[in-house]
Amino acid sequence: MLTREKQALRRGFLIISAFVVIAGIDFSRAAENSPSPDKAYTFGTVISFGASGGSERFKVAGWSKAEPQFTWTEGKGGTFSVEVPPVETALALRMKLVGLIHPPEVSSQPVEVYVNGQKVAYWQVAAPANFTAMIPQKIAAAKKLEIELRTSGSTTPKALKMNDDTRILGVGCFEMEITKG
Repeated sequence: MLTREKQALRRGFLIISAFVVIAGIDFSRAAENSPSPDKAYTFGTVISFGASGGSERFKVAGWSKAEPQFTWTEGKGGTFSVEVPPVETALALRMKLVGLIHPPEVSSQPVEVYVNGQKVAYWQVAAPANFTAMIPQKIAAAKKLEIELRTSGSTTPKALKMNDDTRILGVGCFEMEITKG
């Protein structure tokens, strides 16, 4: 026979369980799709933005679902964040990117690169290539680096008559690396 306290706890658990089932909440999937709170980055480490590359913990906003080799920025750009050890030098950001292009309508994607709100580079991205931006020491001295790729030319593959994909895409990111400059 259950005590009143145990019965009350059991009823509460059943109510919460029923809510989770009715609401369709899948806590295991939610944790899988949430970025890890650990954003610690070691200089020189190449982070792959492919499906199994480990970039999820750094992504903040503006990223589509990772594809086998890369991840598209979705909307008008993508932001990721890393925590770095203190430095007294400039840093170099290297990214391997590809633009959503369809010549002659769209021959490249313009990308403005901001770190902690400061513009550090402007790239024209077309075929897969490496792009580099110098992060001045004044910005690099911050423990947290929020890196934003602004893609003002983003469009949909459907609008370019490439396929039926209606996502607003700018550039695909293969990998990222930060080194001491």
